[in-house]
Amino acid sequence: MAELDGETATHVAAHSGNAELLLLLLAAAPSTAAAVTEDEGRSPLHLAARAGNEPAARVLLAAAPATAAACDDEGCAPLAAAAQCGHVAIVRLLAAAAPAVAAVCSDEKFTPTHLAAQAGHAEVVKCLLAAAPATIRSCTDVGLLPLHLAAMVGECPVVSLLVEAAPDTALAHSSRRNTALHVAATAAQLGAVKLLAAAAPAALLVRGEGGCLPLHCAAQAGCAESANALLEAAGQQAAACAAARSEAGMSPLHVACSRGHAPVVSLLLEHAPPTAQQAGNNGSRPIHAAAERGSVEVLRLLLAAFVEEAAAADSGLCTPLMLAARSGHVDAMHVLLEALPDPVAAIQAVSNTGYTAIHHAAAGGHTAAVQLLLACAGPGIATAVVTNTASTPLHLAAAGCHLSTVQALLPGLTWPCVSGRLCWPTAPAWPARCLLLSTVRPSRRRTWWHGCRWPTPSGCARLRWRCTAPRRDAASTCPGSCCGGCWRALTAELAGLPLQCASPSPCM
Repeated sequence: MAELDGETATHVAAHSGNAELLLLLLAAAPSTAAAVTEDEGRSPLHLAARAGNEPAARVLLAAAPATAAACDDEGCAPLAAAAQCGHVAIVRLLAAAAPAVAAVCSDEKFTPTHLAAQAGHAEVVKCLLAAAPATIRSCTDVGLLPLHLAAMVGECPVVSLLVEAAPDTALAHSSRRNTALHVAATAAQLGAVKLLAAAAPAALLVRGEGGCLPLHCAAQAGCAESANALLEAAGQQAAACAAARSEAGMSPLHVACSRGHAPVVSLLLEHAPPTAQQAGNNGSRPIHAAAERGSVEVLRLLLAAFVEEAAAADSGLCTPLMLAARSGHVDAMHVLLEALPDPVAAIQAVSNTGYTAIHHAAAGGHTAAVQLLLACAGPGIATAVVTNTASTPLHLAAAGCHLSTVQALLPGLTWPCVSGRLCWPTAPAWPARCLLLSTVRPSRRRTWWHGCRWPTPSGCARLRWRCTAPRRDAASTCPGSCCGGCWRALTAELAGLPLQCASPSPCM
């Protein structure tokens, strides 16, 4: 009689390992009771093998020898279950009963050797290689050899065994082009890294996924010990490894900076200092990656080597200060401003989109960053610049409903006069002096509809009104003379915040 999951009394006895009980249950119908499967396709022999119950496995195997080759719903035979769990005696028993099963693959093309290697069972791996030597070169559905799996989990005895049995597998690629050394470095498995680097020095310069060397993988993992082991194994080629660039143009130093791994950065700067000034395919340098991540320690290391990197611009003319401001990394901004020879000029520097550092900080609502930049450059200088879409920092802060950032920008603000062409629907740029911060568009009736979003302590207030002033052409902006009443009403709602207009206009 079966339970809810399909297990019979024979399954239960097999799992518990009670050989006498099994003999009693099998007395009526030996082959039938031993071969019946539960809901996931497992026979009693599967359960006995997984639990390591050798006496029960012998009883079941004698009653139904064919079950040694029977696979469950995942394509695994009892031998695979015993191999994964490291039961050497049962592996030997089943491999002797059905030698061909040692090479049987699961649905994901895992052989018992793969499972044993991944679990770190060296004695089981020996038994399986003796039964099916070809499995040492068998690949899973993603191209992983048993050596890849052993390296991934850092099982050094298994790694050593597999490399000695088949040295060429140390250079074999997975479907992602990674060798076992790449896998070990990515997983920060120092012991496996040392073994593989010593066994196959050529693997140090093999390009893996994305054109990365094993040193790139160690830098990404942040394992300074693994990176040092790779550089020591490379010997005279250590500088070449440290300077190698991936398909994205990134050196190991660039990768380490993007992750904020200061010990690895320090190590790589010792071996290849020029890589600190090496740009990737998008023009980004290691200092840009460190600034965007906000890693103060990494920034200090880079600036100690090349202080001029503080003002370096990428292909979009973004500086490290802009990237740090965009992410709100105030501590990183302090480090960069201290290193810059002219902080005010750096704050006023403009990217391809017309953004300064304060635009980036305001758009993200990073109030502390905005306050720092205002303190360094002064509010009049810092807030007067407009982007390519005619937006001031105040536009960007208000468009994102960042109330505290707006409040930081308002005191002593100098308002530029902006009356350029508007773009529907993305530009938040109707005359900046009027704080109109989102949608402006002409209607079919030659009427201008204006809308704004303004952050208030209780939420985002939305205003909308109509201007019937005649249009000169389809692309023209509203003349602005209709907005005096709206401007005064809006000003009254700003909780008494001081506003100053530096340029008289019809709007006022």
